[in-house]
Amino acid sequence: MVSLPSQKFALIVEYDGSRYHGFQIQAKVPTIQGEIEKALFNTTGKRTRIIGAGRTDTGVHAKGQVVSFTASIKLGLDTLVRALNYYLPDDITVKYGSTVRKEFSARRSAISREYRYTILNSSTPSPLVRKYAHFIANPLDIDAMNEAC
Repeated sequence: MVSLPSQKFALIVEYDGSRYHGFQIQAKVPTIQGEIEKALFNTTGKRTRIIGAGRTDTGVHAKGQVVSFTASIKLGLDTLVRALNYYLPDDITVKYGSTVRKEFSARRSAISREYRYTILNSSTPSPLVRKYAHFIANPLDIDAMNEAC
């Protein structure tokens, strides 16, 4: 039996973190890392540790987060992405996959990160954005907000 050489992979993932206890794997609670590693195991039959570009807190969402891992996989990249998405819950999606240099690390190779905080400043809440915006009914103090920034 010929063994495949190991390769370094990077994935771009997107998720709604509403039902997760953050990115980093933890015992007995659902996490983004845990779900992706489970999908990798179901796809490859091997336990594989992933590294995320950053760790999100409980309930935080991501659009375009990079994760990396090293594995020996005989699937093509398109097939790998489809297989992972098959095994992932519908609130986590792999948008894209690529092979990368062995030195690449999702955490250390990142050149920037962008965070968005959304406030719904309205007299009434919105059921359409309740999971994605912080609701504040009172007028905002824009001067104080600009000073804090």
